[in-house]
Amino acid sequence: FNQPFALDLNTAVLAERQNLNLQSRVGPLGPTPDFKNLPIEGVLKIDSLDLNALQQALPQLTKQLPQGLGLSGPLQATITMAGSTGALTLSKVELTTAVFAASKPNVKIAGRVGPLGTALKDLALQGDVELGPVALAQLSHFAPVAAALPPDFSADGPLSLKAQVNGTVQDLTLTGTLEASEGALHLDNR
Repeated sequence: FNQPFALDLNTAVLAERQNLNLQSRVGPLGPTPDFKNLPIEGVLKIDSLDLNALQQALPQLTKQLPQGLGLSGPLQATITMAGSTGALTLSKVELTTAVFAASKPNVKIAGRVGPLGTALKDLALQGDVELGPVALAQLSHFAPVAAALPPDFSADGPLSLKAQVNGTVQDLTLTGTLEASEGALHLDNR
């Protein structure tokens, strides 16, 4: 129990071939293991996880997502992590998937998150986000956006975003470029 040990997992999640790989080192456990602060480091790789099938298999997951997010997969991700079970930092996150009911991947996230285990408002985020193209009409049904729009608002055309994110959830800075050059916004259906 005084030495770290390898914990590796290769499995197929809602697929016929292996699409999830975890390579990690855990511990040491010590004479009296503290599972809330257990040292851990590793890399998680996800290859073509079918998010539609995942949402069907775990409908409670869908209920936790903001209405209108429209995850449509497949999910590709590589996540490097280190820290402890109570304060795990995702030091390198690379994620690609489709959102807002897109037929192909339209969001890419690369950055750093953590440490996890802190209050959500204090969770540190740093990285780059690329989104698009996204249909403006689809985006206007995304609950966090829809709540801020007037009831007679409508939109159509594509939107793209490239941004850098830095700070905590409570004090987040977002700098970037938003492009909707072929889009149209309408109030009162005009």
